[in-house]
Amino acid sequence: MRRASLLALLAALVLSPVFASATPPANDPPNVLLITIDTVRADHVGCYGYQLIETPNLDALAAGGARFANAYTPVPITLPAHSVILTGTYPMRTGMHDFSGNRLNASQPTLATLLHERGYTTGAVMGSAVLDSRFGLNRGFDFYYDHFDFSRLDERNIDAMMRPGNEVVNHALSWLEVNRRKPFLLWVHLTTRTIPTTRHRRTGKNIAPISMTVASRSWMPRWGALLRL
Repeated sequence: MRRASLLALLAALVLSPVFASATPPANDPPNVLLITIDTVRADHVGCYGYQLIETPNLDALAAGGARFANAYTPVPITLPAHSVILTGTYPMRTGMHDFSGNRLNASQPTLATLLHERGYTTGAVMGSAVLDSRFGLNRGFDFYYDHFDFSRLDERNIDAMMRPGNEVVNHALSWLEVNRRKPFLLWVHLTTRTIPTTRHRRTGKNIAPISMTVASRSWMPRWGALLRL
């Protein structure tokens, strides 16, 4: 089986921990996994020194990769910030600057369109309706799982427009089962702001939901097996 390499980028939208592995040989195209965790702050993650909550899986990823001390975004809003990540350009270039009346220009190259042109299979699973395909970030993706019912959109039930992290991960794993044997780009978007923390039975500390959904002790073997880390 082709030896898989992984570049893992974790981005939270204001100040984010980002981790990456070593560059693989040129004749072995790297798989690319982009995980964006919406509304999480680096100063509330264990590997950045926060002691009041446990984030064991992010901490382990940071310990085994490269942890950046500082990261910046030109706009602290979900849709335009992700547009920046996927295009490498500023909001004034893409026109993506807020949540309404925005759609990515069809001529704007993205990470997905560029890798797709180079033979990658591309997939994405969204945890929030603000990244729905109607805004254009699905360009270049063979598979883009959004499926949000905008007829239910209301400030009083905004939670209905978010998808629990375990559902996001399940859809991502299902896609990987089929596509992991060829070079792939997979973008997994998680949103955690409305999910309560869980108290660890042994330590008594709160466990962040991102730890359970991204790479909990039960999920880690499945991610590892699929990606051949």
